[in-house]
Amino acid sequence: MKKITLLLLSLLLAAGSYAQNVAISDAASAPTPNASAVLDLQSTTRGFLAPRMSSLPSPSGLPDGLIIYKDDGSESEIGYYYCKNNAWIKFGSASDATQWTTSGSNLYYNSGNVGIGTATPSALLTLKAASNTDALRIVQNNEENYGYSLHDDSSDGFLKLNRWSGGANTGTLVTVATNGNVGIGTTSPSYKLDISSGDNYGIRIGPNTSSRSLLLGGWNDTDFTEARIQSSNGNLHLDAKAEVGVSGIYLNHYHNGNVYLVGGGGYVGIGTTTEGAKLHIAGFGFGVAGGIIMSPINNTAGGHYLTFRDTLNNWTGSIARGAGNTVVYNTTSDYRLKENVVKIDINQAIARLMALRPVEYNYISDENKTVISGFLAHEMAEAGFANGVTGEKDAVDKDGNPIYQAIDTKFLIPEMVKVIQEQQAEIEALKAQNTILTGKVTELDQLKAELENLKKLVNSNLSQLTINQ
Repeated sequence: MKKITLLLLSLLLAAGSYAQNVAISDAASAPTPNASAVLDLQSTTRGFLAPRMSSLPSPSGLPDGLIIYKDDGSESEIGYYYCKNNAWIKFGSASDATQWTTSGSNLYYNSGNVGIGTATPSALLTLKAASNTDALRIVQNNEENYGYSLHDDSSDGFLKLNRWSGGANTGTLVTVATNGNVGIGTTSPSYKLDISSGDNYGIRIGPNTSSRSLLLGGWNDTDFTEARIQSSNGNLHLDAKAEVGVSGIYLNHYHNGNVYLVGGGGYVGIGTTTEGAKLHIAGFGFGVAGGIIMSPINNTAGGHYLTFRDTLNNWTGSIARGAGNTVVYNTTSDYRLKENVVKIDINQAIARLMALRPVEYNYISDENKTVISGFLAHEMAEAGFANGVTGEKDAVDKDGNPIYQAIDTKFLIPEMVKVIQEQQAEIEALKAQNTILTGKVTELDQLKAELENLKKLVNSNLSQLTINQ
């Protein structure tokens, strides 16, 4: 039987050796070969079966394009191979870089770029859409007419994320401009992040509408924008207001109108929009408990209302609660913080105190011209108490505005105490001397009385002698 089969095949090949191409078919009629093929295998029920081998033969010397099927070995080894440059290459392998490769249910490309809408992709995946058409569309499950699309608008070159509903574009959600600006709710962003929300809040951080952590948005006012920060329980509301032409941010207590201004220079004003310091609080008045209120955790003495520290975080002083309803102003004075401790020279202390000029005056800004007693700052410094004086006499800033001096009279206390101690010692010495002198005077008075008595006795005796004569 094998011999007959070989004979028929030989006859078939011999018969077609002079033809330009050959067709082999399982049909009853003679097949007509395709003009573009040397060998045309035709069947509608059967396929081509390549040679099957349990191991790959040596590819050395084999022609390029030879195809075999390896049917033994591991799962990764079994498959079709073709010969190229004296080597076997498996279809779909990493070496077969011009082909798409499958890995389980995944399909991937080994090398090169992939273009959709372009034959010259410049990146791993390049999408090129026609003018004003979507480059990418993500549709909902089983709903081809609903979803989102990535759209390059040729009129401005902006990249837009659009929402599709019912097969129509219902609006642009996000816009990326050519200058890098990103717009949310606007198709013409003017800033790196431009959020336009109309009458609604632009940004909200919080679990729900009744427990907001941060809300940013408009209040239907063309002159300013606002933001709100609200606590989870709704008790705290801070509204930020940035007015046109104003370099700063206003924070208003919600529904109360109190103004808290953070200026462009980093200054903070409370109760004022013209802050003049890092913290400027306005609105103080007699009997008005509205400037700064500080309360201790409990009524125990020693609790700090304010604590002061240096740049190394070392404690330098505090304002603390004292006994009862009192306030104690503390500054560090521990002996462990000091060195070169010597007694104050009494003569120097007296000289300094005597050089002071206590005066009376009123402040120019005081409409009532209230008379106050005290010292002039530069005279206190000239008297030797420069450590109690801040600033320099007649100093001005770069614009020629006065930089006023200030004094702290507590620096007079050590000198005053020293002088008082010396004076007290002298007083005690004088008192002792006075006691001695008083005793001497008493003795003299006693002697005087005795002399008077003696004088009276002498006079009486003289009178008696005269009578007897």
